[in-house]
Amino acid sequence: MKEYARNILSDLTEENIHLKVKDLIDEIGNTNYVNSNQSELMFILYNTLNPLKQDKGYSCGKCREKVFRWLVNYSNDKNN
Repeated sequence: MKEYARNILSDLTEENIHLKVKDLIDEIGNTNYVNSNQSELMFILYNTLNPLKQDKGYSCGKCREKVFRWLVNYSNDKNN
């Protein structure tokens, strides 16, 4: 795990994971680009929330898109 993700997840709990997802979604915003740190964090959060549907497709564009869309929907459900 890269230092970026380690720092953000250092205080991760079940109670604040939805806030971590929201922060990541807000950070990415409406850009068409997700850097490698954000990509790693997306997959860590997704896999934490979906232990039975682990996805490791960091280099797969469709996998990153699926994970991002799922996190956006999760964030919308939990924060609205």
